[in-house]
Amino acid sequence: MTRTVRFPMALLFLLLLVLAAPALAQAPEAEKPPEDDEFALLESARLMRDSGNVQFNFQDVEMVKFVRFMSELLQENLVMTPDVKGSISVISPKPVPIRDARQVLLSVLEMNGYTLQKVGAFSKIVPFDPGASAESDVRSGRSGPGEGAQTVSQVVPLNYVTADFILQAVIQASGKTVTAQSVGRGNDILLTGRATDVNRALSVIRALDRPDRIVNSKTIKVQYGTPEMIASHLATLAQVPGGPLYGLAVVADASGRQIVIAGEEREMRHAEKIIAELDVVPKTGELHVYQLKNADAKVVSEQLTTILAAQAATGKLVASVVPDIPTNSLIVAASPNVFKTISEIINTIDTLPRQVLIRGLIAEVNLTKLDNAGIDWATWGGSVAGDAVIAGQMNMGGAVPGSVIDWFRELSKSETTYRTGTDSQGNPTYGLKTEYKGMGLVYAYLDLLKKFDAINVLSMPRLMCTNNQPSELQVGQVIPQLKGKLSDISSASSVQNSYEYKDTGLILNVTPSIRSGNLVALDVEQIVEEVLTAMTSETPVTSKRKIKTNVMVASGNTLILGGLIKEAEKSIKSRVPGLSYIPLVGGLFTRSVKQREKIELMIFLTPYILETPEEAAAMTNEIAAGERGPSVMEKTLWERMEKEYREAIKTQSK
Repeated sequence: MTRTVRFPMALLFLLLLVLAAPALAQAPEAEKPPEDDEFALLESARLMRDSGNVQFNFQDVEMVKFVRFMSELLQENLVMTPDVKGSISVISPKPVPIRDARQVLLSVLEMNGYTLQKVGAFSKIVPFDPGASAESDVRSGRSGPGEGAQTVSQVVPLNYVTADFILQAVIQASGKTVTAQSVGRGNDILLTGRATDVNRALSVIRALDRPDRIVNSKTIKVQYGTPEMIASHLATLAQVPGGPLYGLAVVADASGRQIVIAGEEREMRHAEKIIAELDVVPKTGELHVYQLKNADAKVVSEQLTTILAAQAATGKLVASVVPDIPTNSLIVAASPNVFKTISEIINTIDTLPRQVLIRGLIAEVNLTKLDNAGIDWATWGGSVAGDAVIAGQMNMGGAVPGSVIDWFRELSKSETTYRTGTDSQGNPTYGLKTEYKGMGLVYAYLDLLKKFDAINVLSMPRLMCTNNQPSELQVGQVIPQLKGKLSDISSASSVQNSYEYKDTGLILNVTPSIRSGNLVALDVEQIVEEVLTAMTSETPVTSKRKIKTNVMVASGNTLILGGLIKEAEKSIKSRVPGLSYIPLVGGLFTRSVKQREKIELMIFLTPYILETPEEAAAMTNEIAAGERGPSVMEKTLWERMEKEYREAIKTQSK
């Protein structure tokens, strides 16, 4: 049913009069006294209050007039300071119930930076401050302050939970418009903000502060079972998200044969039920000892505990496993049927781990030949004429060294003494005059160098590994490298160096994995790094060869991991223009450099699967006796490289 609100004709006439007041005020010939405008405004407020509805149609009306209108409409004493100024516009096409008129007043004040503060029988219009209460009294209780934009402060008592338990949720739900903090002993929360937002925060507190949210603790005696085993099962179930025990805290007291649980009432009821089902009289044969032959008791115990914890949630394989390190045994608490299943699992993984012997071969030949012959020419000279210096320098393949220039300067210098006058006692005084003669210097540098380097490197690392276990072999040096220098501003000469250390030499990292068919999968990283500069250098230069790969090879077979064959030849010829083309003497103004370099690097790897310790011992004896040498492929490669090296030595000796 729709109710139509009809306004009296007098009300409509007064509204039109109020709307026309600003326009009439602009026309000097129709200017009306301010008392008539205020009377019409107040009369409109009375008529709207009597009708129960209000319709706003203010455009650029002074704040003072609007407050006067609302004071009459709400029948509320409003006090404002002289600095409350400004113009507002409020338009409501449809009538608004009189009960919502105060909310309109609060919204208009807030948009203009003001709010209401209740003081006894009247309300003050004060500047809006989100961080402070606009009401002189601080509220207390669990009932809200009502709707509104005024800033209020309210202390909310908590009946069941502590403030720390729900404070974060209240802050997130309320946003930045409400400040919430714990007060007292943590049983109260202080809320400060707009009345509407404080109401929303109170609804969140009432939803969380319930009797079922109380966290209690309880001690339960264990009569037959093991407190540690039962607590372990409960702790596993407490980590399952969404489970009936999720979030439950469990502590086993072995000396007192009891279990302490802490959580909400619902979780504790489920925990008590599970403890009662597990705390039963043990049947004959529920405690078993399994002696491991090959595997490590601690590792197997961790693996079984992970499996049993997952199965306990579904009620299958309810058991507990504890390792006995000194005897390398497992103590299993389970029924005979469950222990039979566990024994089959243990028997499968309790096998003798196989071993793999890795034999490597690193062969490298580096041959370098250098021919450097020729003459470098340079000229330098000059003279001093008065205040002018005339000097020149010409380089024809090289430059005059600084030490030679210093010697030349000393040769061209002449010093003479002359009388400058007399001193105070009449004795003659003399001075020293330095002069340089105009001279020239021709510098020639003869270079006759023939160099031949031959390097032969052979490395055969051997490494015994356990199947599926990473192993590492390193033979070399650890060298320091300058990382940084630190100096003090007050003492620039005091410098502190920081170094980092680098591994060099032969480094072999390998993880073997035995596959079916006598195959071995190798995860290999082999590094050969040598220092090229002197060890005294702050930043030593190294040469590095690295291979990182995954390969598959049969036991006893040799596989090449990588190699490098490099041949480089460089020829440089420099000559003086014009002079180098003169017959017979042109060779004196020519310089030639020829360099040839050959590098050959091969890296091989051979794995041997050793099934038993006896095979490992036999392999050790064979290696010590020299019976396990390089394979045919490796021998062929080594003989070829050795031949190249010998030929290089003969060439060098000629």
